[in-house]
Amino acid sequence: MLECLFDAEPDFPVVLNALRQLRVHALVEERVLHEKIKDVLRANNIGYRYEYALGPRNRVDFLTFGGTAIECKKKKPNERSVIQQLERYASFADVRSIVLVIERYHVLPPNIGGKPCASIGLNRLWGFGGVI
Repeated sequence: MLECLFDAEPDFPVVLNALRQLRVHALVEERVLHEKIKDVLRANNIGYRYEYALGPRNRVDFLTFGGTAIECKKKKPNERSVIQQLERYASFADVRSIVLVIERYHVLPPNIGGKPCASIGLNRLWGFGGVI
């Protein structure tokens, strides 16, 4: 745990609002999506670590200094494996909240491992569906 990085106040609502600004074509590669997320986080002055290793075999796409884990998925991943992955992330002290950024909206419980959780569907941000 890198306490010096994560002394910031929890930033879950701020991160959600920032990620709602994403406008990404559904067919972009995941690396392009990562670059767009970096741009949005920087534009909103949200500090983060990219490809942050929470522990062995547990590397989250982004972890903000306020402790929000951001995981990106393209297409339609297996629902059970996504939930299991997010449960693993939630078990780490560095993670205070979780946001799943996914091409097609994916219903998540409001809390995973006792930590706030939300899903942002990129297709809904374009008006094909919303963000919960």
